[in-house]
Amino acid sequence: MIVLMCGVQVCTPVFACQVLSGEAGLLQQGRLAAEARKAVVALKNDADQVFIGRLNKLAAHQGSRALPAGTEQRVETYQVMFDSIENVKGNYVDSQVLIFSTVKNLIELHCLHTFQTPSFPKENGIGYRYIVYAKAGIVVRAHQIPSQHQPISAYEEAEILHAGVE
Repeated sequence: MIVLMCGVQVCTPVFACQVLSGEAGLLQQGRLAAEARKAVVALKNDADQVFIGRLNKLAAHQGSRALPAGTEQRVETYQVMFDSIENVKGNYVDSQVLIFSTVKNLIELHCLHTFQTPSFPKENGIGYRYIVYAKAGIVVRAHQIPSQHQPISAYEEAEILHAGVE
């Protein structure tokens, strides 16, 4: 399965993403930021638990499910636990087990800067802090908080490297 997502760029039938420049790019970026703010409020309102915590355990379990036309979807279900909790909504207790699932044979094509739900910790995320939204024991979204805030994003840094700017 292939999913196409666009951000500051515009999706067109011919190209996956068309880069917007100047005022059009700034307007699109402003619209996306406003949409992301609304999405955060909606997620908070819908979730049973919202907290900031450090991921201290992530265990994966592999499985699959049958799809129409004889195809199969590979699914990984994760059990996660957090500590050093700052509750925002509800009451997450240190090391309470939460779960989430991902589809492993899903191909997503992204243009940058889209608010993504779901967003989950990866295998190398242990020890990092996350903003976590959960409902009925299932993680709906987890957004990693960088340990040190940087003046530019990693995407912007990569663009500078590729452009050869000195």
